[in-house]
Amino acid sequence: MRACPLKHAATNNAGTRRFPVWGMTKPVLMLFALFVLMAPSVQADGNRVAVSLIPGAPGMAEAAGNGGMFWLGVDMQIKEGWHIYWRNPGDSGLPTTIRWNPHPRLSPGEIHWPRPSRFDEDGITTYGYSDRVTLLVPVSLTQGGPQPDYGTSGEAPGGTNGGTSGNPPDSGVDGYKEDGSRASGAVSEKPLSADLNWLVCKEICLPESATVSMSVGEGGKFEGFSVSGADRITQSMNLVPGVAEEWRGHAVLAAGRFEITLTPHTGNAVFPDEHDIYFYPDRQGLIEHTAPQEVSRDGDELTIVVPVSRYLRSAPGEISGVLSAKESWGRDRNMPAIEMVFPVTVRDGEN
Repeated sequence: MRACPLKHAATNNAGTRRFPVWGMTKPVLMLFALFVLMAPSVQADGNRVAVSLIPGAPGMAEAAGNGGMFWLGVDMQIKEGWHIYWRNPGDSGLPTTIRWNPHPRLSPGEIHWPRPSRFDEDGITTYGYSDRVTLLVPVSLTQGGPQPDYGTSGEAPGGTNGGTSGNPPDSGVDGYKEDGSRASGAVSEKPLSADLNWLVCKEICLPESATVSMSVGEGGKFEGFSVSGADRITQSMNLVPGVAEEWRGHAVLAAGRFEITLTPHTGNAVFPDEHDIYFYPDRQGLIEHTAPQEVSRDGDELTIVVPVSRYLRSAPGEISGVLSAKESWGRDRNMPAIEMVFPVTVRDGEN
C-alpha cells in the first residue's frame, strides 16, 4: 500500500520538519508504511467520517424495471475542518477504497467520483472532499445466483414447497418473480455489505474504516430507501464529470510544461470562464500540483499550461483527468466538469 502521506518539506508551528512521500528514499518509505500499518485504526463509533449506504431505487422490482441496474450512494459525512481524498489525492493522501462482499443478486461496479475540491496547505496541494460527499456505485441485478436456503428438509417458511429445489412453487429464479419482486414465502436476501477504508486529514492524518450494509427485505425492498436519499444521489450525479463529445484536445510536452489545447468538436460546445477552469489529473507524478495553472483563450482554442512534476522521469503517451469549471461545457447540459484524455506530443529536446 502507499504510505499515509506526510507534507512536502515544510516547517510546522512546532518546528517539526515534514517531508513528501514522493521524496522519501525507499527504506524510509518502507519504515513509514510499516508505521501506518501498525497504527491503531479509529473505530467506526469514533470516526471523523460517518458512512452510510443510500439506495437509489426502492427495491429489486424497480431495479429490474430499469434494465436490472440502479445507483447506490456511499454517503460520507465529514467532520468540520477535516477532509478525505479523491481518486488522485494530489501531493499526498490516499483515496477511499470500497471492498464489496459477494452477494447472490447484487453486483456493485466501480466508484463514480464527484468532482473534487482543491486544498492548499503548508506548501502542498491535495484533491478531495470536505463536509459531505456521496460516492456513486452502479449496481447490477444479477440472475442465476445461489438459491435461497430453506434447509435440508426442502420446506419453505410458512409451508411445504412441494419439491426439493429449495424454492417455493411460485418463486421464479432464485426466489424472485420475473419483475424482480420476491415470491410469496421466499426468505429475505442477505444484506449487501462493504468494507471501506479512507484517510481523513486536518492537522494530522488518520486512517479510518467502517463496514456498511443494506438489508434486502421481503418483497425485495431495500432498507433505507427514501425520496430525499434518491434526491441526494441525483445531486451527486450532477457533480460526476461527464463525457464531453463537444470537445477535442491534445497536449504538448515542452520546456517542462504540459500545454493542453482544447477546441470545440460540435456546435454545442460552450466556453466556460477561463478564470474558473482547473485541471485535475487522474494520477500522481504528472504535474506540479502546487503550481498555478495558466488558462487562456484565443478564438476557438482554449489552452491550459501546467508545469511538469519534478518526479516525472519519462514522457507519458497521454494524460487524462477532469476539467472543472463553474459553468457547463455543453449547451443545454448540466456539465460543469468533464472527463478528458489528451494524447501527448513531445517537442524536440524533451524526454
